[in-house]
Order: sequence, then structure tokens, then C-alpha cells
Amino acid sequence: MFRKICLRFAVYSLLFIVFGFLFLIVTPKQAAAQYRWTIDPPVWSGDVVYFHWDSPADSVTSVVIRDEDDPGKTIVWDSLTDDSPIGGAQDYGINKNAWNVGPGIPIDGNFSVMLVVWGTQQSNKMTFAVPVGSPGWTIEDPPTWSGSTVTFKWDNPANYAMALIIVDWDDPTHASVWDSGAESVSISGLTELSVDSNNWHLGPGIVPDGQFAVSLVAYGVSLMSNQLVFTVGGNATWNNPGAPPPPFDIMDVFQPAKRFGSFGQLASDVLLILVSLAGALAIIFIMLSGFKFVTSSGDEKKLASARATLTYAIIGIAVVILAFVIVQILQYFLQSSIPIT
Repeated sequence: MFRKICLRFAVYSLLFIVFGFLFLIVTPKQAAAQYRWTIDPPVWSGDVVYFHWDSPADSVTSVVIRDEDDPGKTIVWDSLTDDSPIGGAQDYGINKNAWNVGPGIPIDGNFSVMLVVWGTQQSNKMTFAVPVGSPGWTIEDPPTWSGSTVTFKWDNPANYAMALIIVDWDDPTHASVWDSGAESVSISGLTELSVDSNNWHLGPGIVPDGQFAVSLVAYGVSLMSNQLVFTVGGNATWNNPGAPPPPFDIMDVFQPAKRFGSFGQLASDVLLILVSLAGALAIIFIMLSGFKFVTSSGDEKKLASARATLTYAIIGIAVVILAFVIVQILQYFLQSSIPIT
């Protein structure tokens, strides 16, 4: 009976490995080329550069900046070793003057940034140039009104990643009531924008009144300007039926979905879990064979059964170890986990 069980275990393990190989070979790029995070082009405000990526970082994730003009690709900033953790964050701002480039060395030329976990690259490598005289932004106080339309002005042209956001300052959560990005209104290259307060999303029948605040934001999270607080009262005629419901996103209701960038990445992790379970079962069978040896009392049939159980268990462990090694080799050559060099 145990011999049949062990034989079936070895056969199923072998079939599992074969199907795993076929999956990795048939969909190499889908399973391999995906990184856990994608970094967007950085945005500068004065000497501060802001990086943004598509999902929250782990507690052991670090932002690594390298000098691409240096032949050795020297690391000039590592958020983890420089005591600036980013766990749970999707954006990160750092003053270039804090980079470790050495005394008297100008900070210019080409650099790159990536997200790293335990020394392994886990995002795309975003190369960027340090701008000369990068502007900051200041929104003029006060804004100007014309009927229900308010006009905001600032001192330097906005860049491609920026949006103008208005929040309800009287709301304890400072909820956003208007976002040029969400409204598909581009402010790239602009120094002013007019917004009709009738289009603010306060809810059905609610008149804009009281204090609000406006600011320029990059990627929806990084504050790029002053936050100008202004008062609304008697300026607008309200007729907005209310904000549309937000689109459904599975990542908002199922947190584990944020971990996987593709089906291939999910299948790769499941494959490793199954290999671990198979190894655990093999160890259990070895322990069972030892128990049978101890309780055989010299009975040849029991001894033969114990030897068969041990043999098949060892074969199972060998198959599991071989499967793990081959999966790691395939991942290396298919570049599913690229070490930093």
C-alpha cells in the first residue's frame, strides 16, 4: 500500500515538474519580464526630485539611485541604508544635495533610479538627467473670481506629470473636490487655470461655501507648490448633480492582487509553493519509513515495505530539489529576477 502511495507521489511530482517547465517555456516573457513595480519619470521641484511607482512598496524595499556617468555605476543614495524607509509608500522625494557624491563633486549629468529588495532589482530602471535650475511653483494669493469661475495663477509652467487639485479645507479629511487630472484637463506648460465651481464634486445640492485649498501635485501625491487656502462665499451658483462613482478596481477590495503584476508572476509563485509542499511530504514519508523500521521487529515483509517507503521518499526529495534548481536556473536565464550589477 505504502509502495503504491510513494510511487504515485514520485509520478505526480515528475508530471508537476514537466508541466511547470512547459508553462515557463511557453510564456517566458510574460512570467519573466514583469517587475513588481514600475517607476514613472521623475519630477523636479527646485533641488528636490520626486519618484512615483504603481503600487505600495514593501517594508524591505529601498529606492536606489546610481550615477550612470560613473563607470562603476556608484550608488549615491539608498533609502534603506540611509535611514529613509519607504514601506507602504508609492512616492518618494529626496533633495539631490543629500546624495553621497563626495565633497566638491557637482551633481549633474545622468543618474538612474530603481526599487530594490534584498539586493535584487524589482522595478524598471528609470534613467534621468539632473536639470540645471529646476523651477519650483508658487500659486498666487488670492485667486481671482468672475461669477462662479475662479482663476488660479502660478509662477512657472507646469510639467507633464502635474495636476491642479482643490480640496475642501473645512472637511476633516480634506477631501478632493476637483482634480484636473481626473477631469482630463492638462495643465502641462500652463501658468494659470480657470475652474467653474459648479463643477466641483461636493455632493448633490451642496453649495461651495467656506474654506478650500488649491495646490499643484505630481502623480496625484507629491506636493509641488504651496497649498493656498482661500474662502468661497456667494461666488457660485450651484447646480452640480454630484460626483460620479469611482471605477471599480479589484486591487481596492482584494489587497493580495497588488502583489502580482501578471498571471505569469502569480503562477511562478504558486509553482514554488507547490514544490515546497512536495518537499515537506517527502520528509514525512522518510519519518514514516523510520517508524516502520523501528516497529518491524525483524519481519522481512515490514522491513521490505520500510525500505520501499524510504527509497521512494528519497526519490521524491531528489525530484523536488531538482525541480527547484531547474526553476531557479530558468528564472535566471529568462531574467525573471535580475540582480543588480
